[in-house]
Amino acid sequence: MFSLPQTFEISTFTGEISKQHQKDWLYLAPVAAVLAFVLFQLIFFSNYLDIDLGDITPTDKLDIQQGGNIFRQLVMSLAMVFSFIGLIVQIKQKQYRRVNMALMIPFVVYCFASIAWSPVPFITLKRCIQILGLLAIALYAVQAQNHNEKILQIIRTVLAAVVLTNLFVIILFPGIGITPGTHEWRGYLQHKNSLGAVTILAVAVWLPAIFEKQSLRKKLAVAFLIAITLLLTFMSDSKTALLINFVLIAIWLFIIVPLPFVLKMSLSGAMLVFLFLWFLNFQFASINDFTENIFARSADLTGRTQLWGVVFDEFLSHPYFGVGYNGFWTSQIIESDWVTFQAHNGYLDILNELGVVGATFFFLTLVGLLVRIIRLMLRNPSGFLPYFLLFAGIVLHNFMESNFCRAMTRNWFLYLLIYVIIFAIPFSKSSPRMQERHP
Repeated sequence: MFSLPQTFEISTFTGEISKQHQKDWLYLAPVAAVLAFVLFQLIFFSNYLDIDLGDITPTDKLDIQQGGNIFRQLVMSLAMVFSFIGLIVQIKQKQYRRVNMALMIPFVVYCFASIAWSPVPFITLKRCIQILGLLAIALYAVQAQNHNEKILQIIRTVLAAVVLTNLFVIILFPGIGITPGTHEWRGYLQHKNSLGAVTILAVAVWLPAIFEKQSLRKKLAVAFLIAITLLLTFMSDSKTALLINFVLIAIWLFIIVPLPFVLKMSLSGAMLVFLFLWFLNFQFASINDFTENIFARSADLTGRTQLWGVVFDEFLSHPYFGVGYNGFWTSQIIESDWVTFQAHNGYLDILNELGVVGATFFFLTLVGLLVRIIRLMLRNPSGFLPYFLLFAGIVLHNFMESNFCRAMTRNWFLYLLIYVIIFAIPFSKSSPRMQERHP
């Protein structure tokens, strides 16, 4: 007698869930499209067939870094416009999820202000608009219910596909996937360091999944994927990736090991003291010989220290306000002796382009994000540990490569995405575990 109304209520509830699920994927589609294209872009690179065994010219490097490829411009523009329109609709319908942008807004405003003194104002303007576009994509994505879980699922899926695709290319097309002469693995990414950088992201987001609540089959699949990722790291011979992945694994173990915090800190400190004393008493080689023995690299980090000195001297010529956002590494550099198109240190590039004032605004976003992630992770470790490790991997990688504020590079987009995700989550002091609801 009462089964019909109950069935109607269940079917109605199921229909509402299905509609919300479809709506959520509408919010998440731009993020998925941008991440997939940024990580797979070289497959669609217009001159890919003309590149000899994956080697890429300086002009092509700059084209990829600045987003000049026509396919990239099309994908990015569509994703940004779609997100802008979607946000306007959300605001008009009064369904917009608020995000605390108090730390990010001054940085973005300063980047726009730097147009006034940039040597290439039009390029700086375009790069500033790109920041707004990337933020719009992130802001639109967090309109989805349980956005942090669903975005993490997208990031994991895309990175897993990248790892497996690179392994496929290396095995079936070694002429492209393996560097001739050195035999370093590079996959379709055209350089071993690029492959290493991707493994850092994959390790960061997939490592915490080992102990998440799921079936044994899924846990074994996760462990297999991590093993493949670490194999790619080792075979790529990217020392930066090897070191950062080691640090990420150490951080992960430090967090998940069920010991009192004071004891873990004591053990970690004792280990560092032991290593320091060992180095002082038993390491008789010079620093240069030591780094060559351990990392097969000289103490100048493959010429990076000389480059840092030159860029730092450039920074000293405009220390307070910088040369202008993305105003230094431009097409004009191609005609000079500069062929790296980055300082191989993201923080030094920020100082050079934005000066002390702009760098201060940026580091406020970085420190604020770090504090927020840690506070959220303490309340919900399983939900935010992947984001913490991803954030840590990006921050560490920028000591050796420039990703922050680099047009539309993957790590810059991920940094902005993490910022919006974390600051979109309400932080309730009374609740031990945050329950997120859509407004």
